[in-house]
Amino acid sequence: MDNRTKKQLNKEWEELLKRHSRPLEKGAKAKGVKLSNLVPQKKKLLTVNVPKIKSLVTPGGNTARKDSMKYTGTEVLGVAVLHKSCLQPIFNKKAAIETAQMRRG
Repeated sequence: MDNRTKKQLNKEWEELLKRHSRPLEKGAKAKGVKLSNLVPQKKKLLTVNVPKIKSLVTPGGNTARKDSMKYTGTEVLGVAVLHKSCLQPIFNKKAAIETAQMRRG
């Protein structure tokens, strides 16, 4: 950060104002933006008369968390990894032997 003093900064600011502003003629008022135009004005909100409609009440709604699903049958004996992320379900002993032989072959 610069080590300029407050006086130096004020002097530079005055020079900038002199360079970039137009001098006023005698009796002329300054033209430009008024401060009141910069302040946000409160506006009335647009209101529309809309009838209030009650929502339909339906009995028996349930938002409880669903139980996680688990396999409880006996059809699938297991899962074999054929190659990297290629998973293959094994339904019987023969399929397990074939999959094992494919990997070695």
